[in-house]
Amino acid sequence: LGVEVQPVLTAKVDVRPDGRGPCISVVQAEILGSSMVEAAGKNFDVTSDNIVSWNVTPEGETFIRSDTTVTVFIPIPAWSPFSVSSVERTGNFVVGQVVSQVVPRFLKQLKDDYVVWADGDDSRNATSNDGDMFDVDMN
Repeated sequence: LGVEVQPVLTAKVDVRPDGRGPCISVVQAEILGSSMVEAAGKNFDVTSDNIVSWNVTPEGETFIRSDTTVTVFIPIPAWSPFSVSSVERTGNFVVGQVVSQVVPRFLKQLKDDYVVWADGDDSRNATSNDGDMFDVDMN
């Protein structure tokens, strides 16, 4: 369709009381793009929690784990030609595609940042120059 969409998320990071990693919560979500895209973006709300932890395998390897929940709220006008179930199915597919592609990129970025920090660089500068963490292939 040739429409450019740029999601912008503002997140809050809280360290969990058990010390087993952070909980990253979306506190604001907006979509930038054409006036049509931005107008549509004002009609939804997103909540998301990403609980990041690490586990150790019996072999002694440490790995990062992410438990992510995403909920999207969107009003469906009474005059809509689409049923609630068709909107839900489509929405679940789109959100599922986004989460399945973005969360692994985020975890890789988190690992890369951790390696830099563990090597003694505590400047907290981003290690990624990729502006495409949210680029999603819907094919």
